[in-house]
Amino acid sequence: MGAMGRRGRSNNSGGGGEAICIAIIIIIIGLFLLGGAAAFTAQTQIGKCAFQGPRFPRFELEGKPPRRVFRREDELTLCRAYRKRTCCAPEQTNAALVSIKKLAIYGEGSADCVSNWEAVECSICDPQVGVFSGPPLICSSLCRSLYESCLEAYFANDPTTQVLVPCGPKDVVCAQGREWASNSSGFCRLAGFEVELVDMKLQHGAERLCYKGGAETFSTLSSQEQRRISLLHVISDWIDSYGVPETVLWAFVALSVITGATLLRCRNITARRKRNALVEQAQEIRMQREGRMLMLKSISERANKKLDLSTSG
Repeated sequence: MGAMGRRGRSNNSGGGGEAICIAIIIIIIGLFLLGGAAAFTAQTQIGKCAFQGPRFPRFELEGKPPRRVFRREDELTLCRAYRKRTCCAPEQTNAALVSIKKLAIYGEGSADCVSNWEAVECSICDPQVGVFSGPPLICSSLCRSLYESCLEAYFANDPTTQVLVPCGPKDVVCAQGREWASNSSGFCRLAGFEVELVDMKLQHGAERLCYKGGAETFSTLSSQEQRRISLLHVISDWIDSYGVPETVLWAFVALSVITGATLLRCRNITARRKRNALVEQAQEIRMQREGRMLMLKSISERANKKLDLSTSG
């Protein structure tokens, strides 16, 4: 009876352990779903891509939040530092690339001038810039660097957009940067940009920060750094080929690892309890066998005593 009671308690405890494991897995999945909902809510609160003025091609994502660029669909030809989250598509970066080539070839821009021009061209690809409507707001320091480095480069007025662009092969009137404007702010505004002011205006309930051009442009990196970044892009593109956001992918991997570890632990606990139950059952059988042997021995001793008494009588 005692052994049967122990076995019953063992079975009950095993069932309780499995219930705890199932409850833990349900909690983990619930936390994952809750985190996904929070991420979705945060995504909806991010600003939406807005029209940057006639100087730039309209965003394909206009009215939608910035997103990660997928290599097979929308690989950027420039400004790849922003590919993890941007409003840009090849239409924007192709236009910027043409502008930079014109500056280097026909505009006779120096290396610093071309680098700074690339920085301002990539401003609309910054997710913190692309979500505000109107010309990109660049910091006065970047505007000053652009103007000072491009004083001797040649620019022309685009008849379509009415902004200053690098001189091209079909432009009739081209003049140096110093001839178009006497100061950096005027030059940047002629080029289609807004320049940082002391009084920062609020848009969409948030402070609009100026663009510093802080992200490293690909052309300013060494060949070794370019190869390293290209390798990182290959790995990132392999992940992107599944169409899954990186944060969701890593969250799913973490969930799978935690769930697998929990299931493995539950399996080990269940196996150990089953093994203990088998040991207890074997002990019970051995005790029953020993009990029967003692009983047979007692019966045999009583029979021998009776036989001895009858013989002596």
